[in-house]
Amino acid sequence: PLPLLPLPNYFPQYELCETVAPVCIETFDLTTRITTILQGQTGMQVTFYPSLAEAISNTNPISNPSAYTNVIPCAQTLGIRITNTTTNCYVTSTMDIVVNPQPQPIPPIGAYTVCGSDQTGLSCVDLTTNVTPGILFLSPGVYTITYHLTATDATNNLNAVNASHYCTITPFAQFLWVRAENPITHCFSIMQIQINVDPAPVMPTNLVAIANCDVDSNAQDGCTTFNLEVQTPIITAAQALPAINYSVSYYTTQGAASSTPAGLSIFNTTSFNYCNSINNTIWVRIENINTHCFSVGSFQLQVNTPIVLTTPTLYSLCDSDAISNNQYTIFNMAAFVGSVPGHTLEFFLDAAHTQLISNPSAFQNTIAAAQTVHIVATNTLTGCKSY
Repeated sequence: PLPLLPLPNYFPQYELCETVAPVCIETFDLTTRITTILQGQTGMQVTFYPSLAEAISNTNPISNPSAYTNVIPCAQTLGIRITNTTTNCYVTSTMDIVVNPQPQPIPPIGAYTVCGSDQTGLSCVDLTTNVTPGILFLSPGVYTITYHLTATDATNNLNAVNASHYCTITPFAQFLWVRAENPITHCFSIMQIQINVDPAPVMPTNLVAIANCDVDSNAQDGCTTFNLEVQTPIITAAQALPAINYSVSYYTTQGAASSTPAGLSIFNTTSFNYCNSINNTIWVRIENINTHCFSVGSFQLQVNTPIVLTTPTLYSLCDSDAISNNQYTIFNMAAFVGSVPGHTLEFFLDAAHTQLISNPSAFQNTIAAAQTVHIVATNTLTGCKSY
């Protein structure tokens, strides 16, 4: 009898994954297919040929079927001849050998760099949105991408990290292995990538509030100007690099300070007008001009309004001292005016407040008959002055 053939009259194709891309050539061990080909038949000899025609003509059999390299890239149809060793009856058929291409993800050009949130050199990153699209640039959606800590894990598809929220474990430079797998053929390739973490600038957590006295034309409206830049040298002094490597900007909202790119900043930082009736928080951003990593902090503004002084009543004395009627006498202005709680009082001869009266409790007028003395009240807590 003739040897038996499968119902479709050909044998299932024999597939290998390409190991050296992109030549599409591999070495096949055809002997591993003999059991499938014979389907339990005994007393049969299986011979492989480079083509069906050669199998029919029984010419040019493959001499080493355990290590046959395809001569047609990617896919080749082999001839198979099954011979009954007793009767020499035979049948011929075919079997395709297929080399499935090795995935060819695009290696990143250099390290992928992210900014840390502090100075530890560690950071968390969404690899699926920040790295994978570049790897799959020429073949989006074709490969399944996973990330592993070692080449062995990548090769064996073990211990894949959480790609959507991967937190580095090696400060400043983390190496990962990428596995790109064709979900249909399950052929894969691996490659190494590097993730660099640039540290964030230091943002001092103890920025003190800036308190200014209301000294403009309306000293009672709670509005005045501030020089926000007084915080800049304090912030840059906390950095690891010289101040020239950083930019410092100021904002009225946390969102504007924290966004990438940054939102609208305050432009008049040395004369920023602020009123107590609005939000008193100023947000500050320090950014490394080379890495563009940044940190955000805040401080408070406070407008201190001076008290309103009332003009004392006329202080008059009779000229009854040792030299009477010369229109000069001794005045105890400190007792006459009294005290103002929480304030110190100073008396001056001039409106510019440059000629201090050293002893207002025993002051002899310097102008005959009538003289105007100028009083300054200074708040002992805020330093604000009233005139």
